[in-house]
Amino acid sequence: MKNNFEIKHIDIYVKDIRSLDKIDVTMTLYPENKHTYKMYSIVLRQLDGINNGVQTTHGVCEYIRKHWNDENLQQWLNEDKTLVVLNGGTVNDMNNIKERFDQEGIKYETFEEEDLANLTTSICLLADERVWDRKEYGSVDDFVQSISKKQLVEAEPEKSEELVKAEKQLMEEIEREVNKQYETFVGGRENVVKKEVLNNLRLV
Repeated sequence: MKNNFEIKHIDIYVKDIRSLDKIDVTMTLYPENKHTYKMYSIVLRQLDGINNGVQTTHGVCEYIRKHWNDENLQQWLNEDKTLVVLNGGTVNDMNNIKERFDQEGIKYETFEEEDLANLTTSICLLADERVWDRKEYGSVDDFVQSISKKQLVEAEPEKSEELVKAEKQLMEEIEREVNKQYETFVGGRENVVKKEVLNNLRLV
């Protein structure tokens, strides 16, 4: 069942840095809205102007043909309709993107151009606003900066080795929790990877 809430804010309250079992994470939740989708086409850098559009059309047709019954695709076709074309770089860059998507189980389709020795010329996938809206759904660094960290720890002139070690373990635990909640905030691991890939590519 789809989660009906998104995390908008987290308070991390540490009662005692020397006690790792006293981390209290409080989340503020808001109802999840209907998502808005964009179709992305990642194209081979060597293509010229008009061929970016031609190869994108081939790729989008492949995606539609293979995922016709997907409800997110139908929403994009009938309501959202925005198409974004990105420069995917060299052949090796395109192959690395496909490999990354395969590793994470991300749904995408490709088009291989026969006249270019069957090179992949377009990689197509859908992404909702949790991927492309950088204002509302920023990077994990933006997310961390929005978190209120309240640490009630008495000042000590010198920290013992044991306290330094406990402090390090505590911050690592907080980092793991924040990363876990960030994944939930942006819709899961799949969207985290889409953000990492798509937001680092330039428009054609």
